[in-house]
Amino acid sequence: MARFVQGVRTLLTLIQAKVCVFGIGLKVKFVRCLFVLFYRT
Repeated sequence: MARFVQGVRTLLTLIQAKVCVFGIGLKVKFVRCLFVLFYRT
């Protein structure tokens, strides 16, 4: 049972890390788009 709980925790941590990386990537893309928009005008 303890092993199962540990596995679930590891899985949740991995998912959280992926979501975090994905969020950072989206932010970078968003900032880049804004930069391009401001740079062109």
